Amino acid sequence: MAAGVAMHKLCESNSHAGWRGSSEQKWRMRSYLGLVLLFLAVLQVPAEGLKASEDLKRAERYYAQMVRTDPTSEDAWKGLAVALRRSEQLLEARAAMEQALRLHPSAINHREVGLLLRMLGEEDLGIAHLQRSVEQGAISSTAMLLIGRWLHSQSRLEEAISCLKAALRLTDEPLRGGHAVALTMAFLSANRLPEARDAYRGAATDPLFISDGHRTALNPALGVTAAEASRITAQQYLAAKMLAAAGARLEAGTSAQDDSKALQGELEELQSGRSCAGSPLLMYALSGANGGVGLGCEFHGLALALAAAYRQGRTLVLAPTRWWLAGAACPGGRDGDASGFECFFRPLSRCEAGDSADVVEFTPGSDPFSDEQRFWVPPRYASRGLLWFRGQLARYLFKPKRQILDGVDRRGVWCGVHLRRGDKNTEIQLNSVKAYADAVLALQHATDLDRSSQTASSGVGSERVVIIVSDEVGAPASLVKELASGGQLQRELVVQDVMGNAIADRDGADGWLPRSRSGHLVRDFQDVDIANLTASSIRDLWALSKASHLVAAFSSNFARLAYELAHGRQAGVVPNPPVSLDVLWHDPH
Repeated sequence: MAAGVAMHKLCESNSHAGWRGSSEQKWRMRSYLGLVLLFLAVLQVPAEGLKASEDLKRAERYYAQMVRTDPTSEDAWKGLAVALRRSEQLLEARAAMEQALRLHPSAINHREVGLLLRMLGEEDLGIAHLQRSVEQGAISSTAMLLIGRWLHSQSRLEEAISCLKAALRLTDEPLRGGHAVALTMAFLSANRLPEARDAYRGAATDPLFISDGHRTALNPALGVTAAEASRITAQQYLAAKMLAAAGARLEAGTSAQDDSKALQGELEELQSGRSCAGSPLLMYALSGANGGVGLGCEFHGLALALAAAYRQGRTLVLAPTRWWLAGAACPGGRDGDASGFECFFRPLSRCEAGDSADVVEFTPGSDPFSDEQRFWVPPRYASRGLLWFRGQLARYLFKPKRQILDGVDRRGVWCGVHLRRGDKNTEIQLNSVKAYADAVLALQHATDLDRSSQTASSGVGSERVVIIVSDEVGAPASLVKELASGGQLQRELVVQDVMGNAIADRDGADGWLPRSRSGHLVRDFQDVDIANLTASSIRDLWALSKASHLVAAFSSNFARLAYELAHGRQAGVVPNPPVSLDVLWHDPH
């Protein structure tokens, strides 16, 4: 109890401070960042010039020898823990880091042990170590966010709200979207609805609540979520669907399709309808060798860039730097496509960065920009909202080449499931596979109850085709097992494993995905055929966006992008609201 009170007071004190905190907090933060960078730098010293797997083996031997030479060296045990974690030996990494903690029970060591425990699925024990790290001064937005979300899952709502407020204030303004929506969810669970509405304004400008004239409820276009992690019911989903249908009737009456067609035409004119020579350009650099971001995050950055280009009357072009997701070389791009983007997608424009001297650069998050700029929607379409506009931008940008989509099952898909696992548990508490199964079965029950929705059932005859996309070996099979448990798997439910088929275990080489990430994706994925994985991910995302129903966790950029594509393709009139197992749709920046 005393520890809980101390944590509540600490969260409360930080929630009223500016995000930069006191000078003492800033000193602690700098010390923490310096230590992390030191560990990563030292890890690279003995492995220079070798393949990633060879790097890690050599680093492991290096630190193991240091430990044998001096078993009382905290730094040696820490270095060994980092090398072991990077090579996916998580149990051994935990043991090494716990030894470092025994030698020096510092805030940083508590934090590292806590993160490892969470990666191993020991959420409660991991959070306890993170709480100790914060109490001892290692205060960061990541730790406060993790603790706040855990407190929320435990229904300790007031403590959760205090910690999530602190996490929000500790985060740079351009990156507050995910923190703001986490705080929104805690306020909703506490039934503090006005505060939830205010918090959500930091995540998006769409209305959090809407009314059909009879009742007011959460906006189903943002996702149907289960209150306090309870099971989503068929009745709950049908109520949200009816509310969405009422909104769709209003949209139909105001020519949503016409607006969508008009905006797509304006974007095409901006990007390809004028002379390139001397035209004002806005240049976006796809993430490269300095770190890299995932496919969903990259396209959210591109959407921001296209919005800025539209606002300024400029043509969006790509910088002539290599996109890490394209790999070192790939077929299919133009000679002038230095980035490799056109290995997978149709050109954004026929213009290139060298066509004009009037060029401005755009990098999301590099320069502070106001909420008005982040959430900007063209005045003509302002009534449509941010989600509608982002969906239209995604629709324009995400145009895979025909050969990339070869092999995508073009039959109608009743439900697409994005089962995000892997390294995501370093950011959030993962939903159980059973939670995904329960959501799919609830949708199936809702479809049976709602006779009018039978037209939305897809597949051959009465079959309802379910596709599963995951980034973890075995996760799709676990979901199928949950669906089948207790005889619940209905005869008409046909499950297809999409991305899971492309993922091998570590010894299978090509499809293997590292779970333990260093924060530098380019380095983490050195042993992966990244161009092939990118093409596979594009196909999976495309298939998810084509499904009649979507079950996912909207904390994932990949899942939100799939929904934005579906939303944009349907001009915002989505008959079946998506199911999100954690947070509502939001802008991540």
